[in-house]
This record gives sequence, C-alpha cells and structure tokens, in this order.
Amino acid sequence: VRAALGGLALALTQVADASVWTGDVVVPVSSELTVGLVVKDYQDLSGNTGAEDRSHSMPITPTLAIMPVGNVDSSNAASLQITGTSSRFDGQTVSVEIKAQGSATAVASGSATVQSGGAWTSNAMDINGEANGTYTV
Repeated sequence: VRAALGGLALALTQVADASVWTGDVVVPVSSELTVGLVVKDYQDLSGNTGAEDRSHSMPITPTLAIMPVGNVDSSNAASLQITGTSSRFDGQTVSVEIKAQGSATAVASGSATVQSGGAWTSNAMDINGEANGTYTV
C-alpha cells in the first residue's frame, strides 16, 4: 500500500486486521484547511488491486498563538496592541477581547488580519482607567 498526504509520501504499516493500515504523518506546510489523501497500490484479501483513490482528505485545524503581553501601565494602556502567530489562517480576521480575569464582559475589543506567514497584530485598544489586576485575552 502506498499513500501520500498533500504530496508527501506516507509510510503505512499493516496491523493484525489485514484491512487496517496505520501510519504517522507530518502535516504539510499549507494555508489550506484540508489536505488531499491519495491511496494506491493496495490489494484486498483476495489479491485484487484497487484503483487509485483520491476521494479522501484530511482536515487540518488552524492554530492561533498569543504572544505574552507583559506588564501594562500608563505608558501603553491607552494604545495596547495584542500580537500573535497562526497557521492556516492567512487572510482571516482574528477577534480580540480583553477581560478582567473571571469576568465575562470585555473591557476592550479589537481585531487583526492575519498576514501571509501567520503574524497578526490587533488594532490599538484603550484599557486606560481599568483597575490594576489580571486580565485575559
């Protein structure tokens, strides 16, 4: 059995059940949310060779990471920007909310467009006048 995921060869190993094959994959670098899976050169238990199968794909979940914000004080509270990185999210809009820890209400909100390559920076948000404490993004 031979297989490829997103054009990358995939090594498959037969397990105890002859109809089940397993393999480890490396997720291709791609901004796509699905990657095509091609399986070929396989045989059934009678030795009949199956046709190349391109009807399947593997969904890939986008990821978002927020860079540590650090201390916020009067020098940056009026124009706080949140930055981060992502994979498979290029060109999409990220919504950003800042909330006091334990609160469901946002004290500030903004957005960012993910650039090619995954970097993003929110528009400036004003949290000047908020009480000292811990906030979640």
